Amino acid sequence: MGRYAVLLGNDILDREHYGSDFGLNAPMNDLDVMGHICDVENISFTKLYNSGSNEVQQEIVALSQNAVSGDFVVIYFSGHGTQIPDFIGDELDGYSESWCLYDRCFIDNEINSLLCEFKKGVRILVISDSCHSGSIAKLFPGHKSEVKVKTVSDIYDRNKNFYDSILRSVGPSRDPRASVISISACLDSQEAEERNGFSDFTKALSDVWNHGLYQRNYVMFTSDIGERTPNATPQITQMGFNDISFINSKPFKR
Repeated sequence: MGRYAVLLGNDILDREHYGSDFGLNAPMNDLDVMGHICDVENISFTKLYNSGSNEVQQEIVALSQNAVSGDFVVIYFSGHGTQIPDFIGDELDGYSESWCLYDRCFIDNEINSLLCEFKKGVRILVISDSCHSGSIAKLFPGHKSEVKVKTVSDIYDRNKNFYDSILRSVGPSRDPRASVISISACLDSQEAEERNGFSDFTKALSDVWNHGLYQRNYVMFTSDIGERTPNATPQITQMGFNDISFINSKPFKR
C-alpha cells in the first residue's frame, strides 16, 4: 500500500492578480513541520512552495492517476484563504471557499473535481490551514498586522469574469469515489492565525500528533487541536465512500 503526500505552501501572492503580495511568515515553516510528520509516518511527499494553480493541479492529477485502492494520500495547504461568490447554487452560504495560490484563488469546486479523480478504495486526508472567512489575511494577534485585510469583493470584482468562467467550467461539487476526510483550521466565519513563524493550527496539529504517539481517532484529533487554538474552531468533514474504519483510525496511520 502506497503512502503519498502533496504539501502546498504559499506565503506570497501575485500582485497583479490580487492587488498585493499579502506576505506571510508561516507557510515555509509549516511545510517543514508537515514534512517531518511525513518522514516519521513513512509517507513519501512532494513540497510545492509558492506554486501556481497549474503546477498544483498537475501534481494532484498525477497522484490521482497513480494511487490505487488501499493507498493513503495527504493533501495539505498552508496560506491565505478567501471566499468567492457562488452563482451556481452549490453553497448554502452563497460563497465558495478557496485556497489562494500564487497566481489565483483555487476554488473548492476545483479541489472537489480533483478529489473525484481518485479511485474507490483510496483514502485521502485533506488538511487546510487557511482562512475561510471572507478576508484574505491571516492576522498576527497581539501585533499590528502588516497584512491589510481585504474584502472578498476586492478580489472577486477585480477578476469577476475570470472566476465566473471557472465555476461554470467545473460545475457543482460531486461525491468522490475515494474516502475523504477534510480537516480545516477554522469555521468559514473565522480567520486562521500565525505567530512566531508558524501557523497556530499546524503547530497545534504537530503538538497533538506528538511524534506519532497520538492514540485517538480523527474526530478526537480535530477536537484536541481545537483545544490549542482558542481563537479558531477546527472542522472535520467526511465525504465520498463512507469508510468508518478510516475516520476511526489513528491520524496518518492510514
